[in-house]
Amino acid sequence: PASTLDAGATMTCTATAPAIAGAFTNVGKVTAKDAINEAVTASNPDHYFGVAAAVAIVTLTNDTNNNKAPGRLVPTGSAVKWTYTVSNTGNVPLSDLVVSDERLGVINCQGVTSLAVGASVSCSAAGTATIGQYIGVGTVKATAPITPGLVASDSDYSFGASPAVSIVTTTNGRGNDAGQRPYLRPGSTVRWGYPGENHGHGPWATVGGS
Repeated sequence: PASTLDAGATMTCTATAPAIAGAFTNVGKVTAKDAINEAVTASNPDHYFGVAAAVAIVTLTNDTNNNKAPGRLVPTGSAVKWTYTVSNTGNVPLSDLVVSDERLGVINCQGVTSLAVGASVSCSAAGTATIGQYIGVGTVKATAPITPGLVASDSDYSFGASPAVSIVTTTNGRGNDAGQRPYLRPGSTVRWGYPGENHGHGPWATVGGS
């Protein structure tokens, strides 16, 4: 606001800029000339820390990452392990850490409720595979300096498979069990059919027979 300053007086100057992530030191410096034209100078530093808080979670089924359906095939009724790996991907520590699964509720993370910058923790839960498509959604909530309510989620897919198949052999388009054999002229053409049906649950890709 001025270029001169009386003895004992003060003056405030200001400047603005966008805060950047991480530690920042700003050094203010003043230079002037006194009444006998000699140079005088002073400086003073000030500091801030730009918070870039972030958290990430990866959900696994039986130690595999399956981001698309149908995902990991598991026999219906078999044991299943879900793993939730939480990472602090920001630049400040995290606290009040809570990991949960959409279907299983809060997951035990061995008492870990905070994460240092760059640290990770893996939590797990066990269950039994159910028939058909299954989607497990892991969610983490955390708190960071000036950043409450951090949330991240990740889905993993699995499919409870119950394989079952049937086949019916036909002669000339008809099913003929014992005692129902048709009469055919020797030398005539015989056509056999083998209609099969998948009675189970599973995205089977290959069918073969003999």
